[in-house]
Amino acid sequence: MNSPYQTIVSFILIIMPLLGAIAMIVPNCLSLGLQTYQQSLGSSGALFGLFYYIILSSLMFVLTLLHENPHLKLSLYFIGLAVVLKVASRKLSPK
Repeated sequence: MNSPYQTIVSFILIIMPLLGAIAMIVPNCLSLGLQTYQQSLGSSGALFGLFYYIILSSLMFVLTLLHENPHLKLSLYFIGLAVVLKVASRKLSPK
């Protein structure tokens, strides 16, 4: 039988590499996206980070709404997300 502390410690040990990787990936991705905006790097970086966290927190809010009848809602969520990504990829792809 696992003690509560053992469960918490194992959860933290599993999550730490994931959060560490995210902490390294996000700034690198933001810096790559902002290479053409060198003259206003501070402002554009701040806005880019702001919108990143607004989108992330909005998606987390939507995921918290999926606790009642999660199968239908989660399926609709992923279908909607796939449609949005498909439309965005068509608009952003070079012609």
